[in-house]
Amino acid sequence: MDLSQGGKPSRIGLSASNIFASGSDSQWAYALTLARADHYLKSPKHSREIMPEFKSDWALLEAARVNSATSTAANNNLPCSSARCTATGNLHQYR
Repeated sequence: MDLSQGGKPSRIGLSASNIFASGSDSQWAYALTLARADHYLKSPKHSREIMPEFKSDWALLEAARVNSATSTAANNNLPCSSARCTATGNLHQYR
């Protein structure tokens, strides 16, 4: 997905297979995986994923955190301040 925040264009993969693809913004990837984990943990028990899927998502979140920390050290700015952030601006589907 292509998005823009404050006039700065970014690209982010939306699936586990492309969230770390070349050109995918690591800070947005971390925010997305963090929001997914937050949603899971706050959802009712009957609508949660099964534990093996959650463990896979958690591993993805940890990898995204490491990638974002590396990128943040270089850029020193995050796309949002919490897992509850929402992408504002222009959103476009990958072509």
